[in-house]
Amino acid sequence: MRFRVQKGMRRFEGVGMYFKVYTPLDVPVIRRVACVCSPISDAASFDSLCRELAKNGCLCVTVELPGFGHTPVKAPQDNRSRAKLVWGVLDEIEISRGEDEGKWHLFGHGSGAGVVLLMTTLYPESVISRVLISPVTHIFGYKKRTFRLSGLTRWYYLRKYEYFEAHTRRALDKIRELYGPKLKRERGEELCKNFFRKGRGQILLEMLEKGYYLPDEVYETDRPVMTLMGDEDPMGREIFDRLFSALSGVKVREIHPINTRHMCMETDWSVVKDWVKGWLDYTEGKVKQPGR
Repeated sequence: MRFRVQKGMRRFEGVGMYFKVYTPLDVPVIRRVACVCSPISDAASFDSLCRELAKNGCLCVTVELPGFGHTPVKAPQDNRSRAKLVWGVLDEIEISRGEDEGKWHLFGHGSGAGVVLLMTTLYPESVISRVLISPVTHIFGYKKRTFRLSGLTRWYYLRKYEYFEAHTRRALDKIRELYGPKLKRERGEELCKNFFRKGRGQILLEMLEKGYYLPDEVYETDRPVMTLMGDEDPMGREIFDRLFSALSGVKVREIHPINTRHMCMETDWSVVKDWVKGWLDYTEGKVKQPGR
């Protein structure tokens, strides 16, 4: 089945947002999926997964977090602002297609999962389900309000970041821990180049301070949610379990360990695809039980 891939950069409220759109050509669009990246990933991380879904009639949109990936460095890092910006991208795509506001399945990787949760709170009627891939939302504890950095700590992190940036090989080793042995060296260098752009240190600090705060209301929005986590993820299972516990009020929620690492949507996309296809059919009422 044929599909078209388009890249775009749009500005919303003065903030640049980079995204990719996968549009089916030989079959009608039967569902919509929006994928929100993490700071260490980019739109290409979802490429294989989105291509496979597009072959089966899924309009897929991959959105990079503001301030990371290919987007301009200066951007807000609080989840509410980031959620509004991603919705702005999706609205723009719907308008360009001459369509009314539709319903979306939202995928979020890493700290992009927090953006997905807040997106649901803002417009629950536009969300069918959520898929959280190796979510990183509770690194500072259960419902932690914020992560404040003192002036001395900020200086330390900035100096550490500059040292880290100056030693790209060491940075690549850290990225390899998240990806695992399946990451090609060229791809790792590309990710490093994007992550260590000039000015990224300050935006990374802002993300640490603001990008993990989630209001209580995100745990009360009842939309189906599935968490996929890697058994070999260096982030550790505790983070995923904290989030799963916090979402105890959601009627339909699942958590599935898979034999992968943190960046499984790129390195093990075929495994993720099997879980995702069953989940999409299940939450749309096409099957009684989600299949792999």
